[in-house]
Amino acid sequence: MGRGVNMRMILDDKTAIGYMRVDKNGWFTATPITAELKKLFGEAETEIIYPIFPTVFTPIIEEKAYYDAILDNVKEGDKVLVVGCGAGSDVWSAWLKAKTMIYTIDINPQAILNVYATARMGGFEVRPIQGDIREMRMPKDFKDFDYIVGNTPFLNYPIPLEDNNYHDGDDSTVTKAFIKLLHSLLKKDGRAIMVGTEETEEYINLPMEKSEYASFTVYMLKGA
Repeated sequence: MGRGVNMRMILDDKTAIGYMRVDKNGWFTATPITAELKKLFGEAETEIIYPIFPTVFTPIIEEKAYYDAILDNVKEGDKVLVVGCGAGSDVWSAWLKAKTMIYTIDINPQAILNVYATARMGGFEVRPIQGDIREMRMPKDFKDFDYIVGNTPFLNYPIPLEDNNYHDGDDSTVTKAFIKLLHSLLKKDGRAIMVGTEETEEYINLPMEKSEYASFTVYMLKGA
């Protein structure tokens, strides 16, 4: 998967530190990074320590199946769009396999800044835009994707998420907008990888495969 990156930053008390790694067992994350954590998990084939800006969603190990699905399916040279890029952990995972610029969208301007920082630390290229997929017009180069991946907001989660763009309301408007995008943005044989909770499934009207990890479900979708 290429030569690893391992960097540290001095950050203020409003910014968390995330730790991502990939090895033969797949994707792993933790925050904050500690000497004890490094001792416990040892050296990874590829790893990065990166900032998580205020209001940006922190990757959690319960979403491991989503990241592993990216690593298992994306191939070198694939054109990939990440919807809801957050701090950039799924962007980084996609780049590890595609080895080409990753396109990203997030509604949170802090996340756009965050993914730039993560990309700089990880040594990969991104093309991020800030906007709401429920109403935005896509740039002309946002088309013909081999994969669209999305860590979309959740309908149900055990902690308050409404103030940080993590909650999808009671009718899953972001999830429905994500699915609507697939037909126009994916290649004919393109696919989507989306993570959600069990309530998400009733809003999916496309052929799919699914796998579960902890309280989350990963959906593999065909665009047509």
